[in-house]
Amino acid sequence: ITWTSTNAASCSVSPQGWFGTSGSQSVFPNTITTYTITCSNSAGQVSDSVTVSVETITPTVDLTAAPININRGENAVLVWSSSNAETCTASGGWSGTKSRSGSEVTVPSSDTTYSIICTREGRIATDSITIDVNTSEPPITGTFNLACSVSNPTVTVGNTVNFVAGH
Repeated sequence: ITWTSTNAASCSVSPQGWFGTSGSQSVFPNTITTYTITCSNSAGQVSDSVTVSVETITPTVDLTAAPININRGENAVLVWSSSNAETCTASGGWSGTKSRSGSEVTVPSSDTTYSIICTREGRIATDSITIDVNTSEPPITGTFNLACSVSNPTVTVGNTVNFVAGH
């Protein structure tokens, strides 16, 4: 911030508390800040102000998985991408520092939630996804042959026939 005055006996800049009828200072505000200069002489005082807006750069992150529903023993691919992030960290079903974008194969044994947190200068972006794992046993399929033999091949209507499974 630079200021000058004409015919001023004294000036002060707030909120910083700088003094002088002219000057220059570098400022690094974290939020929108209004700087006001007040100058005075024997005839009175005048003020002027300037507002410095702060552009915040917020990170973003997107996490997806394919497929999202799997059977036990199958794999899924996690894919993430971030923008404006300095660091990314995984948690939940995975862990550790991750690159700002990438992919990773996972083989969860049960329903698992994967999360990623990306940060920049204290600002945080996070995303999560859950992979659903079918843990039931698959149905038995195939071709089956049934053979049976009877001791008395003649059966009268109304009589009961018993089958006994053998090995």
